Amino acid sequence: KSVRPARKRPLLRLRRRAVRRGAEANIGIPFMLKVTEVAAWVGAVAGPCALLWDFYKWKTAGPRLKLTVSPNMQMIPDPDPDALYIMATVQNQGTAGTTITGMCFATYRSWWTRIRLKPSTQFLVVTPSTTRPVPFKIEVGTEWLGMAIQDKELEQMIGAGNLWCNVYHSWSKRPVQAHVIQNRLRPK
Repeated sequence: KSVRPARKRPLLRLRRRAVRRGAEANIGIPFMLKVTEVAAWVGAVAGPCALLWDFYKWKTAGPRLKLTVSPNMQMIPDPDPDALYIMATVQNQGTAGTTITGMCFATYRSWWTRIRLKPSTQFLVVTPSTTRPVPFKIEVGTEWLGMAIQDKELEQMIGAGNLWCNVYHSWSKRPVQAHVIQNRLRPK
């Protein structure tokens, strides 16, 4: 049996075959894209990507408020050492400022009623902060601090895990919500 010699120059053979079939002579491999086809594919991919990027920027623009709630807080010095407070801290981590218009506490029967903002009970905090009264303009990178006196009724709701803190602001109709959970360290 004779051994066939290895093929030499396979691209040259493909080029000749492509020329015989009427393809362009400068194509070395069949099925290569033309420059205009490459430009069309780049445009077809870049257009939707740019549209998605603009949607992402539109969705994330504006204030992004982070609410942290801490129950069982004590003030030092305080004329009443047995008084406990619930402290709410709002930080603006977004790209625009907003105005805090109110603070309240609410309880909800289920997660569905909480999403729909249908509280079973709601408590308004009339003066949550004496140093930064509402309405208060909160700029990017700043924070607002609000407090409420923690009475026995609120303590029962915190212990049951039903209490939520809502902070309303001018940028949205929906409040920023945080679950008020019991601290692990309880003051004596």
